[in-house]
Amino acid sequence: MSKIFMPVFTVAEWGGLHEYALAAADMLKRAGHEVLFAGTPGRVTDVARSMKISTLDVDWHDSSGSTMSSAVQWDADLVFAQPFRSRVLGMAVAAESNIPFVPMFHGYAHDSAFVWHERAARILTTSPSISAMLVRYCFVPASKLQVIPNGAPSHLLELESREPEANADHLSIALVSRLSHDKFGMIEAALEVVASVRDVYDGHITLDVVGDGPLRYEFDYHLHRGVRDDERCTVEMHGWMDPAEVPAILSEAFVSVGAGRSALQSVALGTPVYGAGARASIGIPDVEQIDAAVSCNFGDYLPVGRLAEPLSPRDLLDPGRYSDLAKSGRELVRLKYTQDRTDEILRVALTEVL
Repeated sequence: MSKIFMPVFTVAEWGGLHEYALAAADMLKRAGHEVLFAGTPGRVTDVARSMKISTLDVDWHDSSGSTMSSAVQWDADLVFAQPFRSRVLGMAVAAESNIPFVPMFHGYAHDSAFVWHERAARILTTSPSISAMLVRYCFVPASKLQVIPNGAPSHLLELESREPEANADHLSIALVSRLSHDKFGMIEAALEVVASVRDVYDGHITLDVVGDGPLRYEFDYHLHRGVRDDERCTVEMHGWMDPAEVPAILSEAFVSVGAGRSALQSVALGTPVYGAGARASIGIPDVEQIDAAVSCNFGDYLPVGRLAEPLSPRDLLDPGRYSDLAKSGRELVRLKYTQDRTDEILRVALTEVL
């Protein structure tokens, strides 16, 4: 089998990119490949090592060339790079070693692909919306692009789906995200959900925020400020939790606010999502619109087509409508967006390049 060098630049302690990259590395290892996972020292490389994946700790500000030298000496057959500084490192290693270079796009920035796309053997993205952007604004040939979508762990589909209780005395709204500038729109989205529901619901509402990042204190301030005049509403800032604990938060929530990977996990658990991504707040998609919401990472990019009018959060207080939305979302994930399916698409894509 082959040796795959996988540089992963991250800024936050944890997030969807971390989970995607680790899942990819684990899949490649299980497929018999040797993987060198190069990342920021800390939680992400610690988890990689716990998965028995070889790691290379990277100081992304080091200009001495020691990291590149180590990577070149490892003698890889392919570079599979994540965005930004990891893309720069990966492209340099691929050029020096004369091996194929495959970059991955997860989110809202084009990473100046118009300058370097000709050097890539293939370019992977997590959604059709990102691919459309790269074609339109960076002139990347559509034939070079392939979508490898986010995937939800299959076991989430086996967990019991929550059914809302009309007379419940407590209701949770979950916001699960890295708390950074590109997620700032989630604040307004979360407060909109709270405002819509509390007008027709007499119980207590908790806004459970799971995640951390450079704008933690801004999120904390604005969310608390938004509910300060209503004693029935509270905000709980949980920080990063063990990924194994997050499904319980999402499953117990009446609705979640998010984008990307956490939003897809919410759908897999049967919890409707108010999509609030880096480029658009798309609201709560109805049954026919869930797939379109997934295709734009729940607002990380504008949808390729026009989305229909979203549901109001208060519409979900109708148990029948809630149940239909939950079941339809889970079935969509089962058919198209499980981690097992994503793993196989990625495995085939990288094998073709090799």
